Amino acid sequence: YIVFGRNTNTETNGGVNIDYEYDDLTLSNGSDELILISPEGTISDTIAWDGGETFPDPTGASMALIDIELDNSVGSNWTVSTTPYGDGDLGTPGFPNFFSDIDVSVNSLEFDTTAVGNNTSQSITIYNTGNAVLSIDSVYATGDAFQPSLTTGSVDADSSLTFTVTFTPDDYGNYSETLIILSNDYDEPSVSIALSGFGYITVSDIDVSTNSLSFPNTMVGLTSSMELTIFNV
Repeated sequence: YIVFGRNTNTETNGGVNIDYEYDDLTLSNGSDELILISPEGTISDTIAWDGGETFPDPTGASMALIDIELDNSVGSNWTVSTTPYGDGDLGTPGFPNFFSDIDVSVNSLEFDTTAVGNNTSQSITIYNTGNAVLSIDSVYATGDAFQPSLTTGSVDADSSLTFTVTFTPDDYGNYSETLIILSNDYDEPSVSIALSGFGYITVSDIDVSTNSLSFPNTMVGLTSSMELTIFNV
């Protein structure tokens, strides 16, 4: 995306980063027309708006094409942008008109010490702070000890999605992996979350309730019993 503007000074232009500055063109806030011509003289695209008759007539906001596949000459295919930027104007210069924006609840997870053969779980929440659906294309860990419950999904604008990561050690020692989340976020398509945990092997340790038993005198042919308790500490 390339931003055209008459003033590249972000301190005076509303806080917009301009890619190409021009000075021989003025765009009307009412009806006007814009024609893009290639260096070879070929018309690449045109757009003509009517200042409110069929197109939006925003004040202090940009017009945004609802979908880039739609005909930009039809006024009903445009809408008033509601996304603030810079010093407070509304629009998305340098970005798609509508885009997802991923955020996550944590940037690392440290799991409790876990016995081999057992597992522990923790949760992660994905937030979409953008204004379009966030598509989760893939969620995976870089090893086998940590497994996410989510592999793909979607998050509506201004919504969230929570899933779990389960740690299952198969041997004694430290574990360190990375959880990768791939999405359609325009400027952050990949998010990494550090995962760590420790696996231990359980050891049996015997103890008994007494170290001696003294049975009463017992006649031949009869029996007597006493209780002994074995503990695994």
